[in-house]
Amino acid sequence: MVFVPVRFSRPQLVPPLLCSRRLYVHLALLMVIICMLALIRLMSQVKVNFVHYHLESDPDAELVTLPSVYANSRGAFCLDGSPPAYYF
Repeated sequence: MVFVPVRFSRPQLVPPLLCSRRLYVHLALLMVIICMLALIRLMSQVKVNFVHYHLESDPDAELVTLPSVYANSRGAFCLDGSPPAYYF
């Protein structure tokens, strides 16, 4: 009598992705990366806006005049009546 296997089942070295905690770890890492990229992008846009205002205000980049949108929303004003500005 000879034994003939009906099915060849190979042991799986890697468990299925959907049945393990690795899926949740991958999703958490993906969310952290997406949040960091969004934060970096938002920070870089703010920097570009203020650099643009620096260049428009003073070519020496010493006196920076605030745009009226920022000044009015924050209640900024100068006592001598000049437009709101600050020295860099």
